[in-house]
Amino acid sequence: MIKSIQKSWPFVTCLFSVVLLLTSFFLPSARTPLAQGIMILGLTATLAFAIQKSVDAFRQGGTGGSPLLVVILQDLLGMLLTVTAAILSGALIGGMVGRMAGEAAENLWPGVGGITGMLAGLIGGLLAGGVAALGVTRLWSRLTASWRRGEPSSGGRVALEASEPVGRETH
Repeated sequence: MIKSIQKSWPFVTCLFSVVLLLTSFFLPSARTPLAQGIMILGLTATLAFAIQKSVDAFRQGGTGGSPLLVVILQDLLGMLLTVTAAILSGALIGGMVGRMAGEAAENLWPGVGGITGMLAGLIGGLLAGGVAALGVTRLWSRLTASWRRGEPSSGGRVALEASEPVGRETH
C-alpha cells in the first residue's frame, strides 16, 4: 500500500498544488485550512515513507545490526534537522535577497520593486534552502553511516595510536 502511494506521490503533490492555487483564486477563505491540511498530509506521508524505508532496510539486514527503533529515530532526527536548516536558511537568505533586490529595482525602475523583490527572494530562498538541505543531509548520512555499521567512534583511538613509540616492535 505504502509503495504504491510512494510511487504516485509526485503526481499527488502536483495535484495538491494545483488545487491550492485554484482555491486561492476562487475560494480565498478556504485557502488557509486547505494549505494546513495539505501540509499535515505531506508531513505524515514523508514520515511514513521514511519509516517504511527503515523497515525495509532492517528486513534486508542493511542496518548493520542496529535495532530498528534506533534506525527509525536516526532517520527522523536527520529529516527534522534537514527541514529545519532548509526553512531557516531559506527564510533568512530569501528575506535579505528580496529586500535588497526590491530596493535596487525600485531605485532603477519605479513601480516594479515589489514584484522584483518577491521573485528574487523566492529564488534566493529556494536556492539557499536547497543548498542547506543538501549539506545537512550529506553530513547526517556520514555521521550515521558509522553508527549503523556498528563501528565505535574513533575520537580517542586515533590520539592513542599517534602517541605510541615508533622504534619498539612487539611480537
